[in-house]
Amino acid sequence: MARRRPVIERIDEVLEQLRQLSEDGIPVIVEGSKDEAALRSLGVLGKVYKIGSAATSLPMLAETLSIQAGEAIMLTDFDHQGDSLAQELKRLLISHGVNVETGIRNRLRGLTRASHVEGLPRRLARLRNQ
Repeated sequence: MARRRPVIERIDEVLEQLRQLSEDGIPVIVEGSKDEAALRSLGVLGKVYKIGSAATSLPMLAETLSIQAGEAIMLTDFDHQGDSLAQELKRLLISHGVNVETGIRNRLRGLTRASHVEGLPRRLARLRNQ
């Protein structure tokens, strides 16, 4: 019987995929500045768009991304509000011809059981110390 890999190894793989896609120029969409700071602390160095920016409505963000990028990584929070934002923004992005990557969000949600992106570094630290 095959042994399951530890959760932290699987999380590290997902984060490495996120870092690589970001470095390749695919922007990441988060809800706010604390989420962006969390991603930076995890080594995500590429462009990050924040939904919570007062100057950015969802339709404007979708239009901007359709001009600047053909793809985007959806990484809203893992709570009800984040789910709603992800669903609405994904619909708008697709209508503008933008491919939306949601697998990373789904895998991080399931593996970390975190509720917010800003809590990922703290959650990972706890998992590493177990």
